Amino acid sequence: QSDQEIVIGALREKIIPIHKELSEAGQYSYAALCATVLYTLFDKPESTFKEDALSLILVCLQQPHQVCESSRALLQGLGQDDVDPYVDVLLAEDALKDGAEPILSQLMAVAISQGSYDARMRVFVKHVAWKLRVNVEAVCDLETCMAETLALSQYEMSEEEKLEKIKKAKRRKYKRYALIGLATIAGGTLIGVTGGLAAPLVAAGA
Repeated sequence: QSDQEIVIGALREKIIPIHKELSEAGQYSYAALCATVLYTLFDKPESTFKEDALSLILVCLQQPHQVCESSRALLQGLGQDDVDPYVDVLLAEDALKDGAEPILSQLMAVAISQGSYDARMRVFVKHVAWKLRVNVEAVCDLETCMAETLALSQYEMSEEEKLEKIKKAKRRKYKRYALIGLATIAGGTLIGVTGGLAAPLVAAGA
């Protein structure tokens, strides 16, 4: 089965974004982890970036007002810097029993939905990955799969390209994570996602 066939099949099915597979505690921990990492990574000159990034994530997670306010307080440093409690909750979730890569794919998708996957967002995603015990190589693979998936959804590959795109089981897993992440910005159904969104990832070196 080629990557093109995998993508086409996924485009036709209903895919549930990863945050909807998490418990309420897991969703809160997801938001709190992002807010705390943004706070610890970036100084005041980057306050607009931090606020915009967190706002996008909170919209994606569809959290209640109280959770959003709590997360914004964490972004301002009104809480503890220790993210281990949030990490422990997330890694105990059944939806993440095979690893936290789906969360990273979702964060990438949220970023590129605004046409920007800049150096700051890459630093943020990689730091979240480190906290969630996902190595840098896996993050790079996810970025590549995200860009490929967006491109594959736009055009039909030649037979030669199809042969070159056949992946090992690990790559298929990451392709699936990319699709789950993209479901976040496509209302749960990936029909209509275009390759134009891949540009920020390609520009970032994915």
